[in-house]
Amino acid sequence: MNNYGSKQKHKAIVRELNLRKRVYPRWVEQKKMSPHMAAEEIAIFESIALDYEKLIMAEAERVLL
Repeated sequence: MNNYGSKQKHKAIVRELNLRKRVYPRWVEQKKMSPHMAAEEIAIFESIALDYEKLIMAEAERVLL
């Protein structure tokens, strides 16, 4: 079991997402990745980041109750 909370995980996902947004266009240009695959991967990471945002908000609401 790890000791990382939702906020730490969200921060890591956002950092990874931003890295991929910088790197993927170059990979597409170099034909190392298709535009479709780049868009799909970014969409997946955006979805994960959103999941963690929702989880963080839900955890905050539980604390307030």
